[in-house]
Amino acid sequence: MLRAAGIHDVDFIYDFVISEARKGHFRGSLPRLLKNFCFKLGLKKTIAGNVFRDITGKELPSGFFIYEENGQRAGFFSLIYRDDQITEIWLMCIIREGRGRGLGSQLLCLAENKARELYHPATMYFVRSYLRSESMISILEKNGYEKEKSGSLLSGVWTK
Repeated sequence: MLRAAGIHDVDFIYDFVISEARKGHFRGSLPRLLKNFCFKLGLKKTIAGNVFRDITGKELPSGFFIYEENGQRAGFFSLIYRDDQITEIWLMCIIREGRGRGLGSQLLCLAENKARELYHPATMYFVRSYLRSESMISILEKNGYEKEKSGSLLSGVWTK
């Protein structure tokens, strides 16, 4: 079951992302305490207002969604509507117990469907991923995403 995230989901999302960062999923080192605080504050504002503030200060329509199995949160994703052409799948995570069962591809498909429902004119989706996240890259490639050229040695952008 897919549902919109609420303020009561902030701790779940935050703890999940920080836990995965500690395991090296997102980057080699854990972000500093101040960055973590700002990240949690940003999550709250994004979830409460369905608006993502980018680094330029521009507010973009967004949405956070929780995927549940048997009444338990099994993962989540967020969308950022960039413009009539582009929707970004910003964060996407699956609990460890849900991995290896195709849930990642299913969640990605749900994200694309939700993006079409909310921002239907979008013609391209993009996802940023750290290169060390081999499982995410595998999910993206299995689902028709292609890596764009990038000068970064740490992360990349995949589009569909």
